[in-house]
Amino acid sequence: MSLFLQKWSTQPEIFGLFHICGIGFVIVFGVIGYYLGKRYTSEKYNRKIEFTLSIIGCFLVIAETLKTVFVTNVVNNGSFSLAAIPFQICDIPAYMLASLYFLKNDKIKNSFLGFITFFGTGSAIFYFAKPAAALNSEYICLSVYSFFWHYALICIGVFCVVSYSLCKKGGIKSVINGYYSWLVCALIALIVNEVNNIINPDSLVDFFYINSRKETFYPLLNMIFNPNPKPYFLYFIAFLIYYGLGGLLMYKLAKLIDK
Repeated sequence: MSLFLQKWSTQPEIFGLFHICGIGFVIVFGVIGYYLGKRYTSEKYNRKIEFTLSIIGCFLVIAETLKTVFVTNVVNNGSFSLAAIPFQICDIPAYMLASLYFLKNDKIKNSFLGFITFFGTGSAIFYFAKPAAALNSEYICLSVYSFFWHYALICIGVFCVVSYSLCKKGGIKSVINGYYSWLVCALIALIVNEVNNIINPDSLVDFFYINSRKETFYPLLNMIFNPNPKPYFLYFIAFLIYYGLGGLLMYKLAKLIDK
């Protein structure tokens, strides 16, 4: 247990050694995902692949649950906060992966794959531009965990692009299907954030980082709405467009490897 309680003697800095090494491993895990995707195509191993992805998803859900327990009991000294519930954009793919094998509806399955590949993976990649969770945590285990969580999303996302041939077979529809799931989750995050603002104005809850009472989180949107997301209706519309364009950008990049 003492290993997990180790703290940084010097807090990691952006573009410091820890951060640079973290960025380097993004490429490594991307290559691993590409290799596995080429080796195991969905046409040959469809149900086996879905079963394996669901097992990985269950493992990720368990890992995130244990992280929440650690944060509650160690970091927050036993005080549970709704903000600790894993419901950010990079958390959602774990739940979707866990359910993949059991889904009978192909439309929902394709929508989940689109979310995981174009929105989950995209968020995981851009996370490394400024990995706040990894750099700000005083516990080494949480910093390392944050990096490996996003590595897993990148590896899985690249694997899905190649194994399922999402760009060649699904085309732009794969992005649109994924956006539907992303939109539903964004609306849930919006509702929970705003209802919680009414019930508990001092809460730290900020799912999807779109809380109307918090400072603007996303860099490009920060150029327009700075420092607060006001008027919020316009900010939320801009946020939807922002991520829609991000999904299209990921689709363009994915086409380069899905040949």
